[in-house]
Amino acid sequence: MRRVSLKVLIAAAISVVSLLLTVAVSYVIGRDAVSRLEQEIGQSLALLADEMQDKLDRAMFERLQSLDNMAALGRILQKADSPESLRTSLERFQSAYADYSWIGFANKDGKILSATGGEYEGQAVRNQDWFKEGLKDAYVGDVRLPKARQVPRLPHANNGASDFIDLAVPVSDGKETMGVMGASLSSDWAEEVRDTLLGSMKEAIPADVIVLNEARQVLFGPDNIAGQTLDLPSIRAARPGNASFAVERWPDGKSYVTGFSKSDGYRSYSGLNWIVLVRENQRQAFAPVRSLQKNILISGGIFAAIAALLAWILAGKLSSPLLQLADVAERLRRGQQLEFPQVRGYQEARVLSESLRSLVKELDAQRASLAAANQSLESQVRERTQRLAEQNVGLERAKAAAESATEAKSRFLA
Repeated sequence: MRRVSLKVLIAAAISVVSLLLTVAVSYVIGRDAVSRLEQEIGQSLALLADEMQDKLDRAMFERLQSLDNMAALGRILQKADSPESLRTSLERFQSAYADYSWIGFANKDGKILSATGGEYEGQAVRNQDWFKEGLKDAYVGDVRLPKARQVPRLPHANNGASDFIDLAVPVSDGKETMGVMGASLSSDWAEEVRDTLLGSMKEAIPADVIVLNEARQVLFGPDNIAGQTLDLPSIRAARPGNASFAVERWPDGKSYVTGFSKSDGYRSYSGLNWIVLVRENQRQAFAPVRSLQKNILISGGIFAAIAALLAWILAGKLSSPLLQLADVAERLRRGQQLEFPQVRGYQEARVLSESLRSLVKELDAQRASLAAANQSLESQVRERTQRLAEQNVGLERAKAAAESATEAKSRFLA
């Protein structure tokens, strides 16, 4: 099994710890930053929806006031008997407010006496809501879509612009009501309000502005949903009067960040309970969020790489004194005579170096003492060996003498 060096172990440990810390910190900070950014994006769309409904209510109030001011002019009644003269005045008023697709005057019997462009002059409108309500007071009527079960309105032409809403005010001579001044606003008016709201942000924020009536039918918005009845969480949340945002899937199968707000009127104009939605594709709306997440990951990766490089360098610094000590120890083990070096570096390495130096010195001293003792012992052994040899020679001589004596005795006895 291949052994791993201390340098690799230290570098790997520091790199893993730094990587885990980077991931943890990036996750915690990134999650909080992403959540805050998503909230800010959603709230910005909700603010746009709220400003859109406020501008619609204010603009509707101004249009109603302008129509009422015109109807209050005594000259209107003076010209009621001359349709051509009244038509000229109405067309002059329409030229000042180009977002009116049609303006007309109906007498108290419900007959249109004069209208811009001469449209529908002589027709009876007594059964239409704008006339019946306009006899009583200023009236703002919601657009009547083909699917709605209501009395059909006159199909006012507007040079290509579709009708959007009816307005009507009573015309009185001070004593009795003489008729009703009616008008139709086109969808161009809502587009103008939207463009005024978005302004320079129109290109930067690719958002769709959608206006729904109280029955949740789309009055104004993209062509693919115009006239449809929608049932979305944002619409249900907006109906009580809340203004916020939601991330939801629309009928086209795409997810959108949808800001919503409900019309609450302006001054004497009570509003029509419209719901204004400002939606933006979730992928586009949260593109800054994805960019932030990507930057966090890239930054974390770069930090982890730098930490690994620093860990490798630090591991080299930490292991270098130990490797130097290990090399000297190995050379000493092989019998080389050298002085144990004094290693410089961090405190632990210096302490270990000093301890090993002292240990080597003590071992050298013990080795010298053992060598001297061995030399003395060898000298004593040699002396004793010589003495034994001399004693052995004497014994050999004594033995030879004893054998000679024994032999002489044997001869004598024989």
